Amino acid sequence: LLWPWDTQLAISQAWSLRIELVFYVLMVFLTKSFRVVFAWIAGSIGLVWLMALSSTPFLERYTSLTGSSFAFSIGAGVYFMRRYFRLSTVHIYAASAAFIAHLILAPYLWGFDRHYSGFADFFARETLGLYGSTVLGAYLLWAILDQLPKHSEHRTIKSVDRYLGKIAYAVFLCHW
Repeated sequence: LLWPWDTQLAISQAWSLRIELVFYVLMVFLTKSFRVVFAWIAGSIGLVWLMALSSTPFLERYTSLTGSSFAFSIGAGVYFMRRYFRLSTVHIYAASAAFIAHLILAPYLWGFDRHYSGFADFFARETLGLYGSTVLGAYLLWAILDQLPKHSEHRTIKSVDRYLGKIAYAVFLCHW
């Protein structure tokens, strides 16, 4: 999975496993403190903008370490933000509404060409819609997590969580 990087994989979707393995190692160093995570988020945003300004094709941004850094840094940011700020129930509704509105309005917000339709919009070279979805998805996740009871106190939630974790990669690798 890791070397050489441009090797054709037997399961094409496994490219993401490469990205994840690299970030799981990097996160040992990148998640030491909130300041480091904040710098990582800022750097990732800068990298996304540089790639967008240089007209890097969307698929290259999406499948590269530099492009994927954004999502991993935002996830680490949610982890640290939850330590300092607890979101009330109203945020579940606000985050849900914002996420759904973004999905509906993304073509207008991000200027997708009219000849794209449906999910093809997200593969347009100029789109930044995926990054908006990433931020709003992280906000929604944070809002939901802050309303859930502690996993250790509720066996049902813990067992559902464990089951979903066990099937996550199988579902992902079969989604094509």
